[in-house]
Order: sequence, then structure tokens, then C-alpha cells
Amino acid sequence: MISGKAVGKAAAMVDRSLNAGATLLCGDKPAGNLYPPTVLENVPASCDVWNEVVFAPIVIYAALR
Repeated sequence: MISGKAVGKAAAMVDRSLNAGATLLCGDKPAGNLYPPTVLENVPASCDVWNEVVFAPIVIYAALR
């Protein structure tokens, strides 16, 4: 990632999603400016990770109807 600030923003988005009930399928804590590939499931639609552009390797796994 480009900076520690960007890593912090991505980590905060994931943390807020997890606190709202999302499930972490894959991923770990960032190391320096490296953010690990992360897969989330059951992310509520109100979470910012759904509604904002995320410049990090974060994917939401969701079944669409």
C-alpha cells in the first residue's frame, strides 16, 4: 500500500465490518505497509466497506439473488 495511513484506513474498515457482524474468511493483521488479502462474508450493507472504494486487497463474498 502507499502509506501507513492507507493501511490504517483499510484495517479500520475491516474492523468496523467485523464489529457489525461480518465474518473473516481469510486475512491477517497488516505488517508495515503490506495489507494481506482479506475476504469478508455476511457484511451488513450499512458498512463503509460496501459503500466506499477500498484501495486494498479486500473482497466481500456475498450470494446475490
